[in-house]
Order: sequence, then C-alpha cells, then structure tokens
Amino acid sequence: MLDGVVNSEEFIKTATSKSSDTVLLDVRSYEEFEQGVIPGAVTIPADEINDRIVELPSGKQVYIYCTSGVRAEMIYVILKEKGISAKYLNENVSVEKDGSFIIGENTRSQ
Repeated sequence: MLDGVVNSEEFIKTATSKSSDTVLLDVRSYEEFEQGVIPGAVTIPADEINDRIVELPSGKQVYIYCTSGVRAEMIYVILKEKGISAKYLNENVSVEKDGSFIIGENTRSQ
C-alpha cells in the first residue's frame, strides 16, 4: 500500500462516524461539490489548498478524497510537508446529492 493511503473500509467508517478527532477534506472542484458532498466534509478545491489551509481544524486526522484519488494524493503531499496528519483515499468516489457515496465500483456508504 502506498504511503498515506487509507482503505475504503476505514474511509467509510470515518466518513459515517462523525468523530470529533477527524476531518474529511473534499478537494474536488466547485462543479463537483454541486453534485453532492459527504455530510460534514470541509470543501476546498485542490487548486485553493495553499490559500485556504488555515480552514482545516488543527490537531485532527485529515482524510482527503476527490473523484479519482489523484488530487487527494497531491494534497496529501502538501499537508504532510506542512506537518498535518493526513491520509487519502486512492479510489474513485462518486457522491450523490443526499451525501451518500460510492467508492470504486460497488462499495457504497450506508
């Protein structure tokens, strides 16, 4: 497994548990946010992360996701360089209007 990668089961558990120790970071584009966002996720497009990194709560484990994992990995590297504890989902993610999501081809949130 690549450095920093979170598996889909851990991501789903984190995304649905709403733990106060973690934060979901959605780094998709504004157009993608309009399609749906996982409830409670912080939405910062990947190209704005350097200007908006202060919006991330300090002292929490950050779980990053995007549509395919590519942008999530890039943001993981940036956060790691800044000393922020983070993991990223390296899989395809589709988020629905109601906040439910599908990872890969058939792993669905509850």
